[in-house]
Amino acid sequence: MSLQFTFRHDGALLLELMRDWYDAIDSAVVHVDDEDRIRAVLRWWIASAPPVAQRRASFPAWKKFGSGPAYAIRVTKERSDDAVQLGQGSDAASRGFEKCLAHGPVDPTSPAAESFVGAVAQGAPRLFRTGQQRAEKRLAGGIYMEVLRRYLEEMQHFVDASDQNHAYHEVRAGIGSILDDERYLTLSPRGEVRALYAALMAEQSNLYQWYMDLAKGGNQWSRGAR
Repeated sequence: MSLQFTFRHDGALLLELMRDWYDAIDSAVVHVDDEDRIRAVLRWWIASAPPVAQRRASFPAWKKFGSGPAYAIRVTKERSDDAVQLGQGSDAASRGFEKCLAHGPVDPTSPAAESFVGAVAQGAPRLFRTGQQRAEKRLAGGIYMEVLRRYLEEMQHFVDASDQNHAYHEVRAGIGSILDDERYLTLSPRGEVRALYAALMAEQSNLYQWYMDLAKGGNQWSRGAR
């Protein structure tokens, strides 16, 4: 199980209690500044026996939130960079998840539950605003937008059949790694920034599918001029 937080640039926050990567137990859309609502959702999940999971895309909250560029983190009982971000440098989120959500219902008024709920409700808006500030600093002066456009051109340059076996791996080792580190750009208030980041991620996905078409299907082909 895991707890997923997906932040949108306008402050919308999709909370999901996940059984695995594809199936959710429950989900809710809140505003990142609505600490009372965040606390209420978490307390409900802590106190309730989990229902049968279903595909996450089938939940109304998923449909309401939409599928545009967004910043997602996942918290499990294992310490992770995502959990530390949420806990402002501590592992309070992962420890709280392990005590309150990983093993079934517990008393939502217990000290452990209150500590976990408080850490998450206070950590979510802080993480959101830190991400937006990082995006604005990165984009200051407009120079980095040109860098991102060059990244996209470089990815689109891989078109020949001879590129098919190595292009994706080259991108993942370089540009892809940078994009992973800079996913906070999805929180930028500027639509052109979010659109460009989404285009970069889409092109990376295209290269992966192109590679898999050769690796799994044995189909070697040129993507043509782009």
